[in-house]
Parts: sequence; C-alpha cells; structure tokens
Amino acid sequence: MNCSVLDDYLTEDQAAARLGVTVTTLRCWAARRKGPARIKAGRKPLYRVSAIVEWLNRHETDPEDARRAATA
Repeated sequence: MNCSVLDDYLTEDQAAARLGVTVTTLRCWAARRKGPARIKAGRKPLYRVSAIVEWLNRHETDPEDARRAATA
C-alpha cells in the first residue's frame, strides 16, 4: 500500500494537537456533528489537513464585529 495516500491525513492525536484541544473534545464534536470533517479508516478516525483548515476558516471571526456587537 502506498503510504503517500495518507500523508494528507492526521490521527486524532495529531489533529487535537494542531487545534489545541483534547482528543475528548474532538470526539465530542464528532458526536455532535461539529468540528472538522473526518473519515474512518476501519475504526480509526482520520482528519484531512485541508478539512481542518476549511473548518477553521468558516469559524473565523472579525474582532471589529465582536467589538461592535458588544457596544450596540
């Protein structure tokens, strides 16, 4: 099997470390259908690096918007 196919994927531990959360948090997000998209390779969940980046981009907030909302 060509391992380069999996080069773009992270394990739960790796994804949690990149996001700065625990594996438990990732699992809770998955159970609630929140968080980055994942696939299952057998029993092992894997996270595509680009899916994590896309998820982070969708949840990006503008500090100016937050400041305006707080003063409104």
